[in-house]
Amino acid sequence: MSLLTTPIFTRLMSVEEYGLVTQYNSWLGIITVIATFSLSAGVFQVAMSEFSEDRDRFTFSALCLSNFVTILLFAFVFIFLFTFVDLFQLPVSLIVFMFIYLLFYPAMDMWLSRQRYEYSYVKVAVISIGSSLVSQIIAIILVVCVKGLNLGVVKVWASGVAMILTSIGLYISIAAKAKFRPSFKYVKFAFVFNAPLLIHYLAQYALRSTDKIMITRFLGEGATGIYGLGSTVANIALLAWTALSASITPYIYDHMKDKDYGKINSAVVGVEIFFALCCVFVSVIGPEIIYVLGSQKYMEGIQLIPPIAASCLLTAIYGFYSLIAFYYHKRISTAIMTIIAAAINIVLNYFLIPKFGYVAAAYTTEIAYLIYTILHYFNYRLIVKKDRIYKDGIIFLIAGAATGICLIMGFLYDYWFVRYAIILVGLILCIIFRKKIINFFKSILKGKNSNAVAESATNISSEESDALEAENDSITETIEETEKGDDNDRD
Repeated sequence: MSLLTTPIFTRLMSVEEYGLVTQYNSWLGIITVIATFSLSAGVFQVAMSEFSEDRDRFTFSALCLSNFVTILLFAFVFIFLFTFVDLFQLPVSLIVFMFIYLLFYPAMDMWLSRQRYEYSYVKVAVISIGSSLVSQIIAIILVVCVKGLNLGVVKVWASGVAMILTSIGLYISIAAKAKFRPSFKYVKFAFVFNAPLLIHYLAQYALRSTDKIMITRFLGEGATGIYGLGSTVANIALLAWTALSASITPYIYDHMKDKDYGKINSAVVGVEIFFALCCVFVSVIGPEIIYVLGSQKYMEGIQLIPPIAASCLLTAIYGFYSLIAFYYHKRISTAIMTIIAAAINIVLNYFLIPKFGYVAAAYTTEIAYLIYTILHYFNYRLIVKKDRIYKDGIIFLIAGAATGICLIMGFLYDYWFVRYAIILVGLILCIIFRKKIINFFKSILKGKNSNAVAESATNISSEESDALEAENDSITETIEETEKGDDNDRD
């Protein structure tokens, strides 16, 4: 929904106002991890299984814990308010609104998580699409009608109000079903389960959000607006990976039990090739997408697309290797690698953004993800030792070739006929090999069944399941944070 309304807001708002919304969403993602204790993540799914007879009370207990942490954090921020205003580079009104939002939105987040767990997808669709649609309509109306105020602030408040009102309704429903009685046992379970994973969650958000935050700090909201839209376009490829990872994960785990590495490798290579083509395709038509989503005033952001699209591909590569780490219960090493990559990204941004501008952030992101991928690869080699689950040479050869093509596209944006010829050749090849492509994905989806998922789950502890879900969920959240420049919804 937010992607569809992006062209409207980028034309109604100035680049600086759009940058303010991007800055707000970047901080919202980071603060959400702390303020809500990430209780709607994997721990919630585990609890739905372990406390299947008392889900209502666990949900309310988790909501109470989330509110308690949010209030404590807000009290701390309020005491040092002007320090945080300078740190966040946000007006006081948006900081206050952020915590109001975080006080109620976890109710919707947990409610949606429970409905998905119980396969009530109609309810999920009605609430998700309905609240998002209403919030976008309200935001568009107010941004058009309000005069004399910063439209970035107007948009954040307008988009969030519908979400907050819906969340309040769900909050009351959750509390009523639990008879307004939280359980200390459930509160303790949620706290103990998630506390060790918070650093991992924070590092994940830092890895993908600090670039926008530091651009605002060094270059201002206008640069953040251009960078935010450019990264949104590049991250469109991640929509494909979100769908692919949902299928490839149970497929890999199912065949790991039988050590059927041949089938695993064939599937991984096929998925990587398809996703690499998606990243290349986004790089090829990047200028056209930016023009549609943002108009001429954002066109200088086209130079951001090649390196960010290349880093999207690395998301899949390190995902392949992290799946094996989680299969063998190597959770701590994965968290350490996330922290290292995030720290490298922050340091590079600190030194390079002031010197080379926001374009540097796109390349530091690629470098950070490259290092992250290499660390995952060496961790994988230490885990499997002499086993050859993947054909690593082929995986990195495909990644290198696709990365090179993405980066070359940056030099061909003025030669539209070359880019269109590449697209035409790609379409012809897809048509020629359509049967093989369809059969390949059918074989993957055939392997994705409830037994595969259930059996693979027995090989992963609840903590690893939570961290693995965080890895996959972070992809979707990345898209939402960069796309939304509008929707305060964070799934």
